[in-house]
Amino acid sequence: MPELPEVETIKRDLEKNLTGQVITQFIVEDPRIFTGFSPSGGPRRKINISHLIRGLINKKISQFFRRGKYLAMEFVDGSALILHLRMTGQLLFKNGEGKARAAFYFGSGKKLFFKDRRRFGEIQFSTDWKKEKSIASLGIEPLNGNLTAQFLKESFKERSASVHSLLLNQTIVCGIGNIYAAEALFRAGIRPTRKGKSIRIEELNQLVPAIQQVLNASIQNRGYSMSTYVDTLGKKGKTQLFTQVYGKEDQPCVHCKNLLKKIKISGRGVVYCTQCQK
Repeated sequence: MPELPEVETIKRDLEKNLTGQVITQFIVEDPRIFTGFSPSGGPRRKINISHLIRGLINKKISQFFRRGKYLAMEFVDGSALILHLRMTGQLLFKNGEGKARAAFYFGSGKKLFFKDRRRFGEIQFSTDWKKEKSIASLGIEPLNGNLTAQFLKESFKERSASVHSLLLNQTIVCGIGNIYAAEALFRAGIRPTRKGKSIRIEELNQLVPAIQQVLNASIQNRGYSMSTYVDTLGKKGKTQLFTQVYGKEDQPCVHCKNLLKKIKISGRGVVYCTQCQK
């Protein structure tokens, strides 16, 4: 958390408000937010924070990208900052209560604050961000037309891991987390504990549009606000008002009225319907 819809919501906000902006000041309150960088995907090494901060001054933002759950703030010279919010990270135009781990100030007077209660979020500088190992190792994007039933069939074959776990595998399909895996599998009528290799092509023909539907719907609703996620204006998303299984254990299934069951898969709580999902 946040997953693809939440990160895409933030990316669109940043794109609308900060494209073309020039950084005039960059304040880092918590240097641990930088985990090092590797210009060409090689081993990470320690960085000189002061040198990095000086290097960012007067850089002009050309565009923003989302890759899986990562954000890239790309500059006109091709370099970029890669940001990952992890569990509790927030990117806000207003600071609000508590200290930000890092803050960007722009020539127009606009500001952007990286807040993070649990301090798991990361910022990484790169001169060629698409070649960074964290980015290059990601699987396909689920919403760009490359996700097909045949692709999943090939990716899942001979895999004994649960289909729910495979959907969370960022090297296969990136951006999907626990929320949207549970919702998509419910829509497709597939039990989350099923082994990946057991899923038939006709079932995958149902799963692919289910994945795309739940992701697109959540983007329209500006994400799922469970505890800490908010958009750049500090506002909560609305997806939690429309989920069918996630967070609804012991409630009646919307289809068969059977009580939904919660189990653990790879340490994550997963809710499903024992009647509708086979």
